[in-house]
Amino acid sequence: MSEEMGYVDHPMLADGVIEARQYQLQLAAAARQGHTLVCLPTGLGKTTVSLLVTAYRLADDAGGTALLLAPTKPLVEQHAGFYREALAVPDDDVVVFTGETRPDDRRAAWTDARVVVATPQVVENDLVGGRIDMDDVVHCTFDECHRATGDYAYTYVAERYHADAAAP
Repeated sequence: MSEEMGYVDHPMLADGVIEARQYQLQLAAAARQGHTLVCLPTGLGKTTVSLLVTAYRLADDAGGTALLLAPTKPLVEQHAGFYREALAVPDDDVVVFTGETRPDDRRAAWTDARVVVATPQVVENDLVGGRIDMDDVVHCTFDECHRATGDYAYTYVAERYHADAAAP
């Protein structure tokens, strides 16, 4: 990614949307190398770091899918709106899965989506039900990852991601 005129320039990013903040670029570079826990105060861009890594992974693995999990429907919708604005993909390529989305609709949307923003329980249910698989998932973000303990759905989704994704 180059930084032109104060914004991040990348083929998977919309022009003039993501400001080039050095600490975010450094965090994204680290996250591209391996599993990373990003701890920043509210408003400093954890979602932007995830978006930057997503852009790299989608560009590097053409045809892959990125998965962003958030614990509540309002957060899912907020993240999906940001990704639609910032990614250089058609809005329809960023899909939302919540409990309000019919299972058969999720199955159909999963195949064509570039980015799926979902609640973890829905993804867990779809994996268990065989409606989706993680084969083509090239990046997975767990928002509010402190919830990833015990029987919470994040734990199951992470295990399946590592076991099933071709290039996690």
